[in-house]
This record gives sequence, structure tokens and C-alpha cells, in this order.
Amino acid sequence: MIKSPMDIFLEHFKQKVIRDQKRNEFIYSQTDTFVTWLIGFAFTGLLLIIANLKNINEQFNAPIKSLIISLLAVIIFGIVFRFISFLIMNWERDLEEYYATLFVTDSITPPEPTINVEKATVEDLVTRLQNEFGADYSYALYIDEAQKQTDLPKLKKIYLDRCAAAMDSLLRARAYISKVEYETHRIPIKENEEAFD
Repeated sequence: MIKSPMDIFLEHFKQKVIRDQKRNEFIYSQTDTFVTWLIGFAFTGLLLIIANLKNINEQFNAPIKSLIISLLAVIIFGIVFRFISFLIMNWERDLEEYYATLFVTDSITPPEPTINVEKATVEDLVTRLQNEFGADYSYALYIDEAQKQTDLPKLKKIYLDRCAAAMDSLLRARAYISKVEYETHRIPIKENEEAFD
């Protein structure tokens, strides 16, 4: 099947996001392990120097003060690096969640009618109810014209009720997600609700 350029672009972009996620996790795990070992060695070296400071001063004419400062700098920079790495990872996770929601291919029930309900025929309504809501009212296709005219208002009401229920569900989901985003990320509720529009 031939795909539209937009579909191809989105598919490649989705694959790139997945590859980037795996690459970033690998890089962060490797650098985190390296920095942890580096901090550990620096801390151990610092403790050994401080524990045997007199013996080292007597046996070596080495600049111990600069060595201690260097080891402290390694420890401080390692801790700062890990903290910044943690912040970047959280930021990356937020981006990953954002992109994951962009590529959701699930279809949802429409919150508003997709046809002019006043001018709709029984066939239109049966098709829309089947395609949009998965409801089977195909019996209405096989009844006579007089019965179709009596069932038409019922089908219109069913269709409009289902659209109203979908809108209610969407509004509840929007309010819930906005509340969760406010509590977890301090994103203002109004700003989050506007993102749905």
C-alpha cells in the first residue's frame, strides 16, 4: 500500500525517537557507571591520604595539598555531573512521553457529530454508528421505508447521545490529565486544558 509523505515522515520520526531513547539510556548508564567508579576511587584515595597523612609527608616530598584538592574536585564534579545527568534524564523522559502521545494511532469516538444529523438518512446513521462507535444497527437497513421513517429520529437521538457521551468522556479525561500534570509537573491546569483544544 502506498503511504502518504506525512505517514512516512511520522513513521521514520517515531523510529528515530525509539532509537534515540535506547541510545540515550545506554550512554547515561555507561557514563553514570564510569562517574560512580571515578568518585569511588577519588573518595578512597582521599581517605587513604587523610588516614596516613603523617607517613606520606615523611616518606614523600610530594605536594599532598594539591593532590587532596584534586581528589575533592573530582568528587564534587562527579556529584554535580550525576545531578545534572539526573535532571537531563528527567527532561528526556518528559520529551519521550510527549512524543509517545504524538504517535498514538488509536482512533477515538468522535466527541462531535461528523455529519449533519438533521439531513442524515438511516443509511448514513447506521454507517456512522458502526464505524465511529462500533454499534450495530444494521437491521434498520433492511426494513421498509415507513419503518425507516419512524426509526430515523431514534437513530438520530442514539447518534447524538453517543457523541455527547464521547464529549463527556473527553472532558473528564482532559480534566483528569490536567490535574495530574499540575500535581506532578506544576503545569497550570488552564494551560494544560488549552493544549487539548
